[in-house]
Amino acid sequence: WLDSAPAVQLIGRILSATDDTWRLAQDSAADQHLLQSLHATHGPRAASPHPRYRVPRIGGGRSNFAVLHYAEEVPYQVAGFCKKNKGSLSHDLRRLLSSAASPWLRDNQSHLLGEAHARQPPGREAAAGR
Repeated sequence: WLDSAPAVQLIGRILSATDDTWRLAQDSAADQHLLQSLHATHGPRAASPHPRYRVPRIGGGRSNFAVLHYAEEVPYQVAGFCKKNKGSLSHDLRRLLSSAASPWLRDNQSHLLGEAHARQPPGREAAAGR
């Protein structure tokens, strides 16, 4: 039995790095910047290499990285990675949080969505004023 917690932790760190990279460099160089950052932070030459992070042998990690999941090593291509994973949430998810039965979810949606201000769906302001 293989504990998947380290892989889940690594994926969380990769997504966080993706978000940080996209905020700093919103151009075609963002993917390569992300890859270099991941290799430097988690790769075999890092100060504390992550046991589930892999730099693929083929291509030397110039355009991809891999994560050792519970069953096998899964490669990820970085081309378009930052743009695809920039953290934008669908309108439906925003609406779902706004209409949640839990007051905590409604009140903390800006924090949950990582935004400075939560966007209220149309009609929410009127309902709040009643």
